[in-house]
This record gives sequence, structure tokens and C-alpha cells, in this order.
Amino acid sequence: MVGGIALAIDFFAELFEETNRGTRDCKMPLTFAVKNLFRLPDGLTALACEGDGEPVMVIGRSATLRNGGDLRQRIQLRGERKMLRQERPKSFRAFETNDTVQLSVDEVQTGAWILTLED
Repeated sequence: MVGGIALAIDFFAELFEETNRGTRDCKMPLTFAVKNLFRLPDGLTALACEGDGEPVMVIGRSATLRNGGDLRQRIQLRGERKMLRQERPKSFRAFETNDTVQLSVDEVQTGAWILTLED
């Protein structure tokens, strides 16, 4: 029985490692320039951002929306969508949230808003 448990632990450890390959936990805050905002019919909001951050796990991570020193809102990220038709290098990312984002499309398109991923 103990051997079976050890095999199961090894299997799940390998599976977890494979699932998270290419990602890292965020130890330092990563920042992204918010370039566009999409409000989807199901209540989901997608923030199209530009930045050269490494791949990170974003599900459940908190993030802030700032314009200079102005902290507008703290949001909870739900996930990340793949950006279609993106040219190389891949510097654009789309982060999703179920929170109501308190920014207008016009505000976002000024290019002054920053999304910061937090621990």
C-alpha cells in the first residue's frame, strides 16, 4: 500500500511540474501597460496589456490598476487569454477578471494605466 501511495505522489508531482512548466510564481510585482479593455456579455472583463513579463500563474492573483500615484482599484484575476494575431515578440497579454473594472475604455486608451500583479 505504501508503495502505491509513493507512486501516486510521484505521478502527481510530475503532472504538476508538467502543467506549470514555463511559468513561475511572482516574487516581485510585474507591471503591464493597459492598452485596451473589453467587457464581455457574461460579466467578464479582459484587459489587453503590454509588457515583457515572464509567464506567471495569474489565477486568483490580486492586481492593482494605477495611473501614476492614483490607485483606482484592486482586482482579482481569473485567468489569462491567448492573444490572437500577435506578432513577435509576444509582448501583449490579456488578463481576465470577474470584477467590475472601474475604468472607461477612453481612460484605458490614454496609455497611462498600469496593471501590477501582486503576491
